[in-house]
Amino acid sequence: MGEDGIVLREPGDVSDPSVTGPLLARAHRRAAYSDHQVPSPDGCLPVVFAGAAAGVLIHELVGHLLEADIIASGGTVLADRLGSYVCKMPLTIVDDPTLSGRWGSFTYDDEGRLASPTPLLVDGVVCGVLTDRTRGPVAGAIYSGHNARRASVQYVPLPRMSNVSMFAGTDRLGDVISDLDNAVYCDELTRGQVDPVTGHFALNMISGRAIRSGRLGEYLGPAILTGDVLEVLSSIRAVCDDSDDIQTLCGKAGQQVLVEMNAPSLFVGALEIRRS
Repeated sequence: MGEDGIVLREPGDVSDPSVTGPLLARAHRRAAYSDHQVPSPDGCLPVVFAGAAAGVLIHELVGHLLEADIIASGGTVLADRLGSYVCKMPLTIVDDPTLSGRWGSFTYDDEGRLASPTPLLVDGVVCGVLTDRTRGPVAGAIYSGHNARRASVQYVPLPRMSNVSMFAGTDRLGDVISDLDNAVYCDELTRGQVDPVTGHFALNMISGRAIRSGRLGEYLGPAILTGDVLEVLSSIRAVCDDSDDIQTLCGKAGQQVLVEMNAPSLFVGALEIRRS
C-alpha cells in the first residue's frame, strides 16, 4: 500500500485476481450470446460506442499518438495539431495516474517523478503529451505529463498511459439511438493498428448490435472498423452523460503494463465497417 492509499502492484502481474477477473468476465459475456450473432454489415455506417468501447477508442486513437517516444519516431497527426481544435464537440480527455485504486495508478513513475494528471485534449483542443526524462517537453504542448513506465526492472521506462478518462457530456444514449435508422452499436472493442503519421487505423469490434429504426436489434459478429483519426474526431456527434470503465493490459515495445480507461458512450457519424 502506498503512502496515499493507492494499491501498488507489480506492473503486468497477470496472476492477480483483480487483473484476471474482469478479463474473464468479458470473455464469458461474449460467449453467452455468440450463438445468436448474425454477420456484421459491410460499408460506411454511423457507430455508437458503449462507454467501455469508447475508452478503448480514445486509448488507441488519442493516447498513443500523444506519447513522446512515438512523436519523436516520426511525428503523429495529433502532435502536428497541438494547440488546435480537432473536434467540433467540447471533448476533454485526461490521463490521471493519481486516481485511487485504478489499474494504471501510481504515486511515482519509474523515473521517480511524482504522479500528476495530464490533460491531452481540452474542449476539443490538443494540448498535452506524455513524456519521460529522455524526451522531455514536446514543442507546442501546454501540458507535459511525466509518465515513464516499465513492465519490470529488466526494461527501459517509456512514456505510457495510465488511467485515461473522457469527460461525460449531456446527451442521453437512448435519445441518440432512437434517432438512428441504420447504424451499429459497438459494445466491445479490442486494439488493432494505428499509423501515427497518416492517422489511418483498423480496430477490432468483437461485440456489437445492429441499430434499426431507433432500437437495438440483433447481435453482430466480429468486424473491423477502419478510418482516419482526425476524421473520426471531427465526426463525433454526441458525447453521452453515462460512463463506464474498462481495464486491460497495454503492450508497447514488448512491455505489458496495466491501464484503465473511463469514457461515456460516444456517437461517431460514420466509420467504414468490414466483417471479419
